Amino acid sequence: MNAKQNPRSLQGAVLIEHFQGTPRPPGTDTAPARGPTTTPHPTAPPVGSTRGRGRVAPTPRRPRGPRSGRVIDDEPLVVKVIAEMLAPEHDVTRETSGEAALARIRAGEHFDAIVCDLMMPRVTGMQIYETLLEVAPEQARAILFLTGGAFTARARMFLDRVPGAAMEKPFEASALRARVRRLVG
Repeated sequence: MNAKQNPRSLQGAVLIEHFQGTPRPPGTDTAPARGPTTTPHPTAPPVGSTRGRGRVAPTPRRPRGPRSGRVIDDEPLVVKVIAEMLAPEHDVTRETSGEAALARIRAGEHFDAIVCDLMMPRVTGMQIYETLLEVAPEQARAILFLTGGAFTARARMFLDRVPGAAMEKPFEASALRARVRRLVG
């Protein structure tokens, strides 16, 4: 039995990596309480100093990734975890329906990066890619397909035709973020 025939095995693999090898439900924090975790800014005045009083130092802006990203997968839990993996660097829109994703693409919505499951029921990642080529070719260059393996001859031929556009499941969060960074330049 492969991951597509048993999606729970794929979800488990992605979730285990996401939670650093410790399977636990999303939103659960198992780290022991250690008190405040804030540290002073390196240029902050020493405690008790009057230097800088009355002024508020600007908060350094963290670098952002693309303006927007979309995650498309028919498994809601996988979409949630992948969106969380990308969220530190990207503004992520979640989609669990290939049909809904196609409707949004045809309506003119633009995303700088798209992470899409290759094999979904009803509308596949391949169909989403073909629609992008017609409607928004620049977005077709910014798509990364996630696959547990290309199980059909058509899927294998598609991946041969679109080289470098796929990432095998399971994967590490850092590897996914690196691939998406390369997509957006």
